[in-house]
Amino acid sequence: MHKAREHQQPLYVCFVDFKKAFDSVSHDKLRVTMMDMDLIDLLAKLYRKQLAKVKVAGTLSEWFPVNKGVRQGCVLSLYLFNILAEMVMRETLDGFQGGLQIGRQMITNLHYADDVILLATSGAELQSWWIV
Repeated sequence: MHKAREHQQPLYVCFVDFKKAFDSVSHDKLRVTMMDMDLIDLLAKLYRKQLAKVKVAGTLSEWFPVNKGVRQGCVLSLYLFNILAEMVMRETLDGFQGGLQIGRQMITNLHYADDVILLATSGAELQSWWIV
């Protein structure tokens, strides 16, 4: 606005306030939009050919490739980690017959952030998890 005045240019502004923005997102439209934007390829490009340097005792290293980890501080990192963790748990639980029966529900694991608790009713059952 300041620059427009400085250069004596007319300026019209429209403010948009999305009411209940998160509540109004259509799941179908979100899915179509992500497919249209080729979001998988976009995310893959974010991590492709990453390079980094580190500083040790004041000396900067040479560039080296980064092949593991999600970006610290990136808002997507939590979701990307959780997607991978979910796949690991699905593969781990495939064929597992144990767990803790509470009512009609069989509970095999609990998650909180990057921690997972595996549940069983005996040491042998817990060990069988890794043999499956």
